[in-house]
Amino acid sequence: MTVTRAWRDIVKETGIDFPVVRIFENPTISGLAKFLSKSDIKDIEYENIQNNVIKQKETLRNRRAIRGGRVKEMSNV
Repeated sequence: MTVTRAWRDIVKETGIDFPVVRIFENPTISGLAKFLSKSDIKDIEYENIQNNVIKQKETLRNRRAIRGGRVKEMSNV
């Protein structure tokens, strides 16, 4: 079973969404169980929100850069 498949199954069964990198940080079943049972799951959720915000900002920045390039090209015509 691949790590991503195991991660997906764990997220599905527990309802706890966490970054797949946590499996590498907690490579034993015992360590992963401790991680998942921590009361600071809100920190994980906050981290996920932060990651999503970063991705959205990057996407917006890329779109603006593309649009900016098109505007420059059109002004040269």
